[in-house]
Amino acid sequence: MEELTEKHFDFQESIREICLKIRAVIFEGTYINFLEEVGFFEDISFFENNSIDVLEVGSGFGNKLSVLKRMIGTQAELIGVDLDFQRTQNARQKKEGIDFVCGNATELPIDSKKASSIFFCQILHHLSLEELKIAIKEAKRVLVPSGKLVVVETFKPEVSEGFKRQIFDVLAQIYKTTLGYGKYYNTTQEELVTEMRKQDFQLTNDMKTQNQFNKFLISNLLVFEKVGS
Repeated sequence: MEELTEKHFDFQESIREICLKIRAVIFEGTYINFLEEVGFFEDISFFENNSIDVLEVGSGFGNKLSVLKRMIGTQAELIGVDLDFQRTQNARQKKEGIDFVCGNATELPIDSKKASSIFFCQILHHLSLEELKIAIKEAKRVLVPSGKLVVVETFKPEVSEGFKRQIFDVLAQIYKTTLGYGKYYNTTQEELVTEMRKQDFQLTNDMKTQNQFNKFLISNLLVFEKVGS
């Protein structure tokens, strides 16, 4: 019986690994191409700040940074941080001119006031609310004064959205159960904005930009600016 249980567990793990790899291909390939198609990388004004660093937290295989490098050119130093050591090594080998380091959003291996811009793309749902608060604090530490924090995220619908919120909870649970991925999907957009304001960030992108982006993807694009030093 134990042997059967172990085999069943191994089979589940194999299926999970296959699903995660497929997801990575879709997310790091099709998803990035789609962002390009809707013009996400065309307006990169929020990434440009005196040719200092652009930091992506949760950089994966480095595809988003690769696109940014092509758009910005060689004047900016790009750094990617990811928890997965293997992905970090893979990105380091394949993406020239970009630095990749292994690290956590709640403890960034980057010096204080080093980055002009930080990019979070679909990583906040991996963090609990407490971890999110720490990640924002870390982003604030690493950013230069008036630095930008760009967030692309699928947020949990507000309580007032009733049925949509219920459906979201069901889908999130299926996703977490089948893939063991996306540990948390508990943060609403309003909760994030509130926490950002508490930690001296102000929302700078206008609602039109945000809504335009949301028409194409089940995600919101938010740009915050660090206030003060």
